[in-house]
Amino acid sequence: MSAAVRLHMENNRITTLHDDAFRDLTSVDLLTIQGNLLSEIPPAIFNGLLQLNELFVHFNLLRNLNGTLFQVMPMLQVLHLFGNELQTLPSDIFTSNTQLRMLTLSSNRLSMLEIGIFDTLRDLEILEIYRNHLERIQSGLFTSLRRLEVLLLSYNRISYLPEGTFNVTRKLRILHMCCNKINNLPADIFTPLHSLQMLTLANNAIIQIPSLFSCISLVQLELDNNLLTESGFDNFGNLNIMRMLTLQNNNIRQLPRDAFREFVHLNILYLNSNNISRINIGVFRDLNRLSVLNISDNAISHIGYGTFIGLENLTVLELQNNQLTTFACNIIVDHVISLRFLNLSHNFIEKVNPNHRIR
Repeated sequence: MSAAVRLHMENNRITTLHDDAFRDLTSVDLLTIQGNLLSEIPPAIFNGLLQLNELFVHFNLLRNLNGTLFQVMPMLQVLHLFGNELQTLPSDIFTSNTQLRMLTLSSNRLSMLEIGIFDTLRDLEILEIYRNHLERIQSGLFTSLRRLEVLLLSYNRISYLPEGTFNVTRKLRILHMCCNKINNLPADIFTPLHSLQMLTLANNAIIQIPSLFSCISLVQLELDNNLLTESGFDNFGNLNIMRMLTLQNNNIRQLPRDAFREFVHLNILYLNSNNISRINIGVFRDLNRLSVLNISDNAISHIGYGTFIGLENLTVLELQNNQLTTFACNIIVDHVISLRFLNLSHNFIEKVNPNHRIR
């Protein structure tokens, strides 16, 4: 089998691999042993796999890995270890894998990552660590990851990010940190991320919006299910190519008049399930490309003529579960000319009037 190029052994019932199982497979460039019942892997099992580019070891029962396990594979570019039961990783485990482009460690039981574990992975582009037990990111953990483009940290227990966490990862395009326990972020934590396109911080306990002035490439920002108030809207900065903004399930009570001044290309805006009691006239005036607006499940009792000025391309408007008692049709007809779906259910509307003007 020395001429073999790809070896697939996934989704079997393999419980044990002998030290010399792959000894003669010197030409293999892809090996899949995922979906088996492996609880350990012999330290020398991959000796001889000098041409291996891709290794799939996910969905097994691995709890520990020897620090020398991957050191004999200098050509390795893709390594999948997700869906195991790993609790720790040796700090030198990836020392020889300098060509690694993608590393997936998600869905394990990792509670900490040693400083230096990624130091030799200077070409790494994708790093997935979501669904683990991480409580904090140590300072300098990502110092060598200058080419990193995708970093997934969601569904951990992270409560703290030190200043400078992303100082080196200036090529990041996608950063997911939802479903953690973050409540406070350093003011300039995202300042180096000029290339960032998607940032998810949903389902944390964030009180203040961090500065996003430097995130000029941001297209999607998810801040829902936090503890945000209306203070800090000025920190949104120059987000003039943003397409989607989610702010539902926060503690926002009112919308500053210039809250969305920079969001000239925004398509989708979720403000539902806050404590908004009124909407200032003209607050949406700069959102002439908005197509979906959800402000349901708030405490809005009155909508004045001119509230929806600027929303000529809006097609979906969700206003259900508020406290409206009256509604005037020309509030919609005069300004929301493209509307296709309007939900006013579960309010307290007694009268529907044809016209309404600012009092």
